[in-house]
Amino acid sequence: MAEADRTMGFIALYSNGEIAGLFVDPQYQGRGIGYALLDHIKGAAVLQLEVAAPNFKARRFYAGYGFQEVARRRDPDLSEEMVIMRCDDHQEYQTHG
Repeated sequence: MAEADRTMGFIALYSNGEIAGLFVDPQYQGRGIGYALLDHIKGAAVLQLEVAAPNFKARRFYAGYGFQEVARRRDPDLSEEMVIMRCDDHQEYQTHG
C-alpha cells in the first residue's frame, strides 16, 4: 500500500499461503492498513504465519483478525519460541467507528 510516494505497508506471501512478512510503517499503524493487506490476500490459501512468542503486539493483531495459535516451536537460529498461527476462515474485518 502506498500513498503518494510513501510506502505505508506491504505483505509478502509464499505460494503455500504462509505469510513471509507483513509490515506497516509505525506512523500508519492503527489505521486498518494491516487488516486491509490481509483482506487483499485472503482466499489465496489458508493463511499461516510464525511470530515470536514474546511479540505480544503482533500476536494480538493477528488474533484480532481471526488467526489462532495452532502450534509452537523453538527456533534454533533465533533461540526463541515461535508461535504458529493459522486463519482458516475469516470474515472481512470491519472497523468500529
